[in-house]
Amino acid sequence: MKATLEMVKAVETPAPTDTWNPISHVDFLDVIESQLRQEGWRLHETRHDLAKGGIRYTGRALLIPADVSEVVRAGADVKLMLGWANFLDKSRAATILGGSDVFICSNGQMFAEHKVSGKHTTNVIRTLRSRFAGALDSILNRFDDEVRRFEEFKETALERPDMAEMILDARKRGALPAADVLKVMAEYDAPSFEEFKGGTVWTGFNAFTTVARARFEKNPAAAADESLALGELFEERYPIAS
Repeated sequence: MKATLEMVKAVETPAPTDTWNPISHVDFLDVIESQLRQEGWRLHETRHDLAKGGIRYTGRALLIPADVSEVVRAGADVKLMLGWANFLDKSRAATILGGSDVFICSNGQMFAEHKVSGKHTTNVIRTLRSRFAGALDSILNRFDDEVRRFEEFKETALERPDMAEMILDARKRGALPAADVLKVMAEYDAPSFEEFKGGTVWTGFNAFTTVARARFEKNPAAAADESLALGELFEERYPIAS
């Protein structure tokens, strides 16, 4: 159920036991936001969800630099996201996810390029702060790389025979289901969005991702695996120029 921040704050945290010391939803969120502030970033367009009477809390948001008011900046083609889950029913550790996309399914499955967690013990806040700080460095470093990579994609030609070869390779790697092969080629030939036109690697990359949107709605778990495999394919074929 979609929730407001006030609803999240109002959830009562169960009493601790000898072996289980739950972190409140609001303290968990503070771990994330305080570390982001130290790095000069913040959450944007945050979505909060509560389930099981508020015991299960998940959230998802864009990451943007703290000194901008919206996602209009250098590198705006690169999307960074964070997701998080705090379950106060002993079913899972407190978890933070990050990367170019984050998927949190209703059954509790979570997918992202980076994931850290901490069990609900006496040291849970300290553990989460330490692990999230390390993961955040990797996430933000990847952001800089992705900005450079996408700029190079826009400047690199991708002819139709090369795009066909990319599609075949994607099929072999499990990054593209057979039913979408012709859809991806059609999207390359006639992009749905003006900014993706031009017959470049950027055109090809967005042909894959545009077609993939429908798969994420139907089966986010499988689509997440396909997305990771697709990213590896493009990184191998078009590495960042040194």
